[in-house]
Amino acid sequence: MDYGFARVEQVIERHKMTLGELPPAKVLGSVLSHFNQEQVEIAAQIIALEKGTASESVEVFLSLASQLARQGVEMGELPDKGLYTDMPIFRVDPDRVDQVKRELDAHRQQRSLEFRAAFENDLAVQGALRGLFPADYQALLDERDKDEDAASDVLLAPGSTDAQRRAARKTLEGLGNRESDWYGQKTQEALGNRPIPAARRA
Repeated sequence: MDYGFARVEQVIERHKMTLGELPPAKVLGSVLSHFNQEQVEIAAQIIALEKGTASESVEVFLSLASQLARQGVEMGELPDKGLYTDMPIFRVDPDRVDQVKRELDAHRQQRSLEFRAAFENDLAVQGALRGLFPADYQALLDERDKDEDAASDVLLAPGSTDAQRRAARKTLEGLGNRESDWYGQKTQEALGNRPIPAARRA
């Protein structure tokens, strides 16, 4: 029951985020805990299937999530305890806990599709990052506008060579990715990691 109430509270919190009613740092912390919970729920379901306890996957989730929280993983509010999480059939072994933690770290460090969907493509998170780094965001816009104007001038100039025009088109094509890359780098910075290189695009 406590687990169900926690999920309802997440929905309410998400609604507040959409309306812009939460401080930027709170938004990022909330999205991180929601992301981690979703990934841990998937891992718990797999573990529960392996244990033959799929109908009690909540107990496995609580065992896994509580151990991850003790290792410093942001899991948000968890019930004080499950009814049976200490029973061997539901308890997740430390090695498996470490594996899930490595998977969560990989999502964040490698900017997986799931991580990017939760952070870089989320309007509430984007607004929070702009609020946390207003000067940096303005600098991004100024630089982008400057490069766009310069590239457009090259394309329109009668004396531009074919090579210059190709370079200008390439610059214009890349401008659309700059903001997305900025959100990715600032997400890492805001979450306490050093910024990592922009994700490679096809």
